[in-house]
Amino acid sequence: MFGVLSTMIVASPAGATFVFYFRTFGEWSLICALDEPTGRRTCTLSAPPPEMAASRSVLSVEPDANGTFALKVRALGALTPGAPLYLRIDGNPPRRATPDRLGEAAWQAEAARELIGEITDGTTLVLRSFVGENADPRDEVVSLDGFSPALEVYREKLKDYGVITGE
Repeated sequence: MFGVLSTMIVASPAGATFVFYFRTFGEWSLICALDEPTGRRTCTLSAPPPEMAASRSVLSVEPDANGTFALKVRALGALTPGAPLYLRIDGNPPRRATPDRLGEAAWQAEAARELIGEITDGTTLVLRSFVGENADPRDEVVSLDGFSPALEVYREKLKDYGVITGE
């Protein structure tokens, strides 16, 4: 199931941002917006859908400086300081990252390329983070159904806006 939203206005301190493309692909959302004051167009590919982002960790695919993609996570809530964060796609080995003090972690370059390949071919992603004084593990499951077509459309949109040229 998917939805398309033609135009939505979001207020920001510097002016209005217009969402001109919104589509869901399973648990993945692709949102493109225009920042009116700067004329800059941006697109984001993330899971879960925006209405669930306040109650779950957020994964996003973002263009990197060199035209490739990075995979980023913003973990929900207060994590155990110094504890790692893991992503596991299906039966593949888990990928480790160390979140910063805000609960954000990223995989870039070759690590991101490999992870995005696994996600494209996979069915389920498990994000494990650790919370509380006892570093209790917390697992969050994300369906990868719809990720491949979402990534394809995301690449097209980013190419249209000159954000990436290859990949």
